[in-house]
Amino acid sequence: MFGSVGRAIRAQVSAAGGCDGLFFSERLSPQSVRFACEKLQHEFRERIFSPAITLWVFLAQVLSADHSCREAVAKLNFWRLARSLRPCSPDTGSYCEARQRLPEALFKDLVRSTGQELAEKADAAWQWLGRVVKVVDGATVTMADTPENQCAYPQARTQAPGVGFPIARIVVIFSLAVGAVIDAAIGPYQGKRTGENNLFRGLLGCFLPGEIALADSYYASFWDFTLLAERKVDLVARSHHKRKLDFRSGRKLGRYDHVINYFKPTQRPAWLDRATYERLPDSIAIRHLHYSVEQPGFRTRAITLATTLLDAELYSVEELADLYRRRWQAELNLRSLKTPANGAPAHQETGYGPQRILGPPLGLQLDPRDHLGGGRCGRPCAPPTEFQRRATVPQCVLGHRRRRLPQRWPALRGAVVDDRHSPRRRPTRPH
Repeated sequence: MFGSVGRAIRAQVSAAGGCDGLFFSERLSPQSVRFACEKLQHEFRERIFSPAITLWVFLAQVLSADHSCREAVAKLNFWRLARSLRPCSPDTGSYCEARQRLPEALFKDLVRSTGQELAEKADAAWQWLGRVVKVVDGATVTMADTPENQCAYPQARTQAPGVGFPIARIVVIFSLAVGAVIDAAIGPYQGKRTGENNLFRGLLGCFLPGEIALADSYYASFWDFTLLAERKVDLVARSHHKRKLDFRSGRKLGRYDHVINYFKPTQRPAWLDRATYERLPDSIAIRHLHYSVEQPGFRTRAITLATTLLDAELYSVEELADLYRRRWQAELNLRSLKTPANGAPAHQETGYGPQRILGPPLGLQLDPRDHLGGGRCGRPCAPPTEFQRRATVPQCVLGHRRRRLPQRWPALRGAVVDDRHSPRRRPTRPH
């Protein structure tokens, strides 16, 4: 099932990247973008590069093989000509400035809304035993070595001053059924209360009653179990390596399968307020189960899980083992999120915060000012060579000479000619 879903997603991405026009113009309505802008009180004027069109062009640029602003504007012109609209200037300066005007909060709001919408539209057959599963995982990202980033996200103490890059910690919640990002949190790597658990506890609001949280051993603590249980959410995680287990104790459910109690620590942690500490129960029943992985290619041979799913008949060891195996999809999703559009390491990007280093696969959550080859820091793209101009601009129109738009071919040819003969800018040299 999940293999066919992956193939379908890859086919959609390939179709989006090879689309001659704006692939997302029919999938992300201008009304939804306008509503998000009004919600954020972002003022804009109705021009060629409105927020919706700028976002469509950016997503087309991310998924294209060229990744250049010039090809993105060429796709916009093809899209406009297909609708009997006058093509805009092939110069990329206006497009780059329009990307700069988009607020970062717009992308965060859109990614949450679109992620929720995709999760709600998921087929019921994709659920795990009739329940919605959300995967949580964390990672670290590096960014450009600028004074602003160093101040907000200082590097680790183990690195000497002036060596290394600013580093931030991210925690992302994915939908296991569709792989969409439900929510994400970003914080500094160094300092107190900056761990994955603290970031995760700020995202508990995205879990609904009856859902299941799937995580690694970092989240198998009394606090995470009880805070999720308050919301009637079950947690499946790998048992922490420091917890000593004796399967001869507790209520036995089977071989290497029992239920024990986790007790509330007597000392209240500094991050937890007193009212919440007193409200949490003194203990919680946790089920531990141990199984071996005999399939070749898996690194771990023996795994112990901790979960609040106590019904051994409904949630068997085999079902839970298969569910935890799918947690690896979160690792693959995080790898995609940390990969910039041009394939360069994240720390080679220009000086922006970690919100824009998550990578283009986040789609609507990304601010387009960071990961693309041109238009960074509000500057227009550097003038390409004549070979680049001849090679990249006509790509989206050469295959349509008298096949799809016969009545518009003269306008297409004129747009290509105007682009090839547009005045070049001389790059400024440092004095």
